[in-house]
Amino acid sequence: MGRGPVFRKRNGEEYFWGFTIAVRVVVPNGEWTLEVAPINGSKAIAKTVPTVLLSLLLFSLLGGSFAWYMARQPRLLKILVEKRAAELLQSENRFRTLRENYVGDRCGGSVRPDRE
Repeated sequence: MGRGPVFRKRNGEEYFWGFTIAVRVVVPNGEWTLEVAPINGSKAIAKTVPTVLLSLLLFSLLGGSFAWYMARQPRLLKILVEKRAAELLQSENRFRTLRENYVGDRCGGSVRPDRE
């Protein structure tokens, strides 16, 4: 496998066109050389770089958003637990008040005590 520069002629002068990647493959009847080069030479690379940078930026933003979301979960869960604990305490107080104000009779019913 190798990488070789390619020069082309334009108006009688050579100019650098880009690189090719060559791979030698041994087959039963000989050796093949496969070469790969961008369609537009180095110009194709110039178009690819902004796309790659934009993709990396997008990936970084998504990764940062996910990290921010996960980092704030403990705080949100703490708020939710405090809210539910307050609701539970309020419910316990309400039922404790009901139990203290009503006395069960022997048949399982409730009777309100006299308040004199």
